[in-house]
Amino acid sequence: LENLDVQVLTEPLWVGRKKTRSAAAWAEARGFRTVIEERPFSASTRPGREEPRTLIAGVDNLEARRLATAAGFDLVVDAGLGATASEAFDLRLHAFPGRRTPEQAWPEAEPATVSPTLSPAWEKAVADGRIDRCGALTIAGKSVGVPCAALAAAALQIGQTVRAIATGRCCDLVDASLPLANDAAFKVMEAELASRPAFVEASPR
Repeated sequence: LENLDVQVLTEPLWVGRKKTRSAAAWAEARGFRTVIEERPFSASTRPGREEPRTLIAGVDNLEARRLATAAGFDLVVDAGLGATASEAFDLRLHAFPGRRTPEQAWPEAEPATVSPTLSPAWEKAVADGRIDRCGALTIAGKSVGVPCAALAAAALQIGQTVRAIATGRCCDLVDASLPLANDAAFKVMEAELASRPAFVEASPR
């Protein structure tokens, strides 16, 4: 609820509904055909014979990312956003198969050795009695996201997927910060995909 003001698609009526159904309704209202899949993505998840073999992923944990790349898709295009306030405009895209393995792209995180600190604004909120220190430290450690970074990441994912369909290759790494977009780092796949993704012509409704 506290994030509704910065959401691009979410509406108040969506609160309490499954995200898949709300997103499907939004897409169908604009002419897309959708299939809703609500099973949790697990180590046994695999695309069926007649299902798409390209996965565009945007998850927020290491385990899910690694499961996605090991699920047997011909192409996985994953995008992630920065995790702290200072990284709010940062994004990183990985595509698999590529020059890096999932373990190289997402190594195990080092245990935190430094206690979290509060910014002056949070310190003032604690001093004013608006929140206790424990709560402030908990909130301060949460990921911070802004819609423009998420939109940019999604646009890159779609763009690189279309590029793979057209050429058999795409960037398997894009590392960028929106305020410094001209300095973005990117690398194109060294080899063509063994199985190139393809568009499927949709039959008329």
